[in-house]
Amino acid sequence: MSNRELNSQPVIVIWVADANAFLPLAKSSVLSVAVNRAATAEFNPRIIIAIDSELEVQYEILDQKLKPKFQTEFIADVTEVLNLIEPNTQVLFIHDAARPLTAVATFQTALTAVLNGAAASRPAHVVVDTLKQIDSNQLVTATIDRNSVQALTSPECYWVSSIDSAKSIDGWSFKLKPTQTQALVQGDLESIRVRCAQDVVLVESFLEWERLNHASS
Repeated sequence: MSNRELNSQPVIVIWVADANAFLPLAKSSVLSVAVNRAATAEFNPRIIIAIDSELEVQYEILDQKLKPKFQTEFIADVTEVLNLIEPNTQVLFIHDAARPLTAVATFQTALTAVLNGAAASRPAHVVVDTLKQIDSNQLVTATIDRNSVQALTSPECYWVSSIDSAKSIDGWSFKLKPTQTQALVQGDLESIRVRCAQDVVLVESFLEWERLNHASS
């Protein structure tokens, strides 16, 4: 397929699936850092924060300084984000709010793949750890070839008209219409997912490294 022409503002939906996104980070929160970084993408996206409705009470009691100042909606399932975008939206991103370190350039890379013809794209990177298959008793049964797997990260990027109404079962947010294809693009290893409070310490160290590196460049 030839290159697509972008005639509408891309939308980045920051999807909050668990409360780890509300943890304090860099004088704000994991969510705020993720949102503010996504908002600086060079294609001038519209930002929408979509929070799992089960987390509404937890979000409402957060200190105001931990809340990003963007449109915020509460939904029961990530697929409901399609109800939040304008009918003429061509490109939709779903970005995990718990990945505050995702590089801004990664958004552009995912967008480029979709504009070049992919129906959907998302970043992936090689797995550097040794992977073991284990049984129900936690015993190692095999070693997995790292060359046969990749780690998928965020964001997912979709050409909206290629999205099917059926529910996805392959780990992507949306299923695609028949014959439509997904593409994996180069991801960044720094796109760490915050899974617990201890992870924030690691993320803080990366942010400090970025600050010092930019200050010296």
